Amino acid sequence: MIRFYRMFYGIQNIWKIFFQILEEQEEVYTNKMWQQFSPETPQWPTAELIIISIFPLVFVLVGTICNVLCMIVLWSRNQQDNSRNHQATSTNVYLICLCFADTLGLYSFNLDNAIGNLTGKAITDRSLVTCKLIEFMGNYTIHVSVMYLTMATVDRTSMLWSLAYKRKIAQPKQAWKICILIAGVFVVTDCFLLALGYRAYDGSIQCYLSTNAVLTKVFNLFTIWFHLVFMSMITFAIMIIFTVLAIIKLVRLPRVNAASFLRNKRISVMLGLMCISYILLTLPNRLCFSVLSPLLESTPGSNTIYALSNLLTSLASSLNFLYLSVSVKGFWRDLRNLFHLRRFGSNTIGTTTSTLS
Repeated sequence: MIRFYRMFYGIQNIWKIFFQILEEQEEVYTNKMWQQFSPETPQWPTAELIIISIFPLVFVLVGTICNVLCMIVLWSRNQQDNSRNHQATSTNVYLICLCFADTLGLYSFNLDNAIGNLTGKAITDRSLVTCKLIEFMGNYTIHVSVMYLTMATVDRTSMLWSLAYKRKIAQPKQAWKICILIAGVFVVTDCFLLALGYRAYDGSIQCYLSTNAVLTKVFNLFTIWFHLVFMSMITFAIMIIFTVLAIIKLVRLPRVNAASFLRNKRISVMLGLMCISYILLTLPNRLCFSVLSPLLESTPGSNTIYALSNLLTSLASSLNFLYLSVSVKGFWRDLRNLFHLRRFGSNTIGTTTSTLS
């Protein structure tokens, strides 16, 4: 019994020392990271600063290039299918919109935190206009991204299960209309975020806050019920359900056409992996900025936790190229053809020859 008490006492002392170190690190971090320093006395980045400041900027650059390339390849595929009188897939339209929304999302919260950590002054603290725009665009791009990914999963699964859906609804024109409708709906639901943010008496900019108590209460309810419950939990559940349905259909699907079966399998697996990674990488951010926010505010290293959750979200917005390049057959070929000058020359020669003959 005495040994047990000694062991318990020793563990308790180690726990106290651990929290004391965390508090000291948090104090040093706060003094270094959130105070503006002059260019004449630069402070070289530490390992922590690299993770929460340099990596986000890398993700912004790499994610932008990769998403733009994905949009170009998917758009060219649809155009080629139309020129060859083949049925263009509506799933490509949802993926194009997803890549576009993810690209815009890279320039909101993540970039704001990176600039703030590097310079000591975030973008939201420099202007009331940028404060309101980042508030709006950050939430808006998250909402439309998860909805476009959900629609891509629902669209692909529905085409596997219903031939009528594939013939009548799974058309690029219908998909574009749905994407525009989704974008318009979330403009309406998220536009009140532009009313948040104000300039205090001392000249400082207070983002995510309002002098109107009713508006602040609406924002708190919006964060919990709309942002977390509806746009996270419910949409994630829909993704999982339709992914499982796609797997069930692929297992039961007769392998009459091997090429078509493999194509459906690759696309379904790709969408399933995209959904799983999106859920795993974005859920911590949704929880940290909603239900876990009161707990994290009193926790040592909370700024680092918030920054890491934003970093995971930016990572989720940068992985589209990886999944498409691995899962879509001919993706690299199409990408090379887009930047290969010989392709244009050969097409021109072939067109001229056929015209002359």
